[in-house]
Amino acid sequence: MTTATSASNANYIDSVFRIVQSIAADAFALCNLVEGSSTAEDDAKVIAKVIASLKYANAPALYKYLTKNEGVNMREIGDIVKACVKDVLKDNALKVDDMPCIVRMILAIIRQVNNYNTEAAKAPAPLKAIDVTLLLKSIVILVLHMALPADQYATMLAFVDAQFEMVQVHVLPIVQGKCGCPWFQCWT
Repeated sequence: MTTATSASNANYIDSVFRIVQSIAADAFALCNLVEGSSTAEDDAKVIAKVIASLKYANAPALYKYLTKNEGVNMREIGDIVKACVKDVLKDNALKVDDMPCIVRMILAIIRQVNNYNTEAAKAPAPLKAIDVTLLLKSIVILVLHMALPADQYATMLAFVDAQFEMVQVHVLPIVQGKCGCPWFQCWT
């Protein structure tokens, strides 16, 4: 990768991070809750983790996806995340019992991306499964970080990571093998 390409990708990573951060913050603000008790050091660690994971994504394709038609995909994802956060935090707490709602949010975003990929099949850069995974994890990580105290954040993050691993390692190969479609497309 050339220096110019590296710099360009870094600009896209920064832009995608800002969009993801905005989606999470808007969803969190909807609930009018007090932020989790994180320190500046914790905030910096979470931001570094999200940015580091986005480096593995096709940042230009994610940016194109999020900003298509004046940000329509970004707004749709924002609405999905807001609905989930509102449902999960209606009792002002995030518990393991709320995981089905988070999984439904993930599936709704996957359906939305599948619709985009179907439309973008003729375009040169449809999103790949890894790009979608990294986008979803970034959103979930930021929402959890904003909503939970540090000890609860670590526990819930471990649980969410396990959910993503299960989907990537166990469900995706089975679904792709049986019906030839990625990301549960045949289930939607």
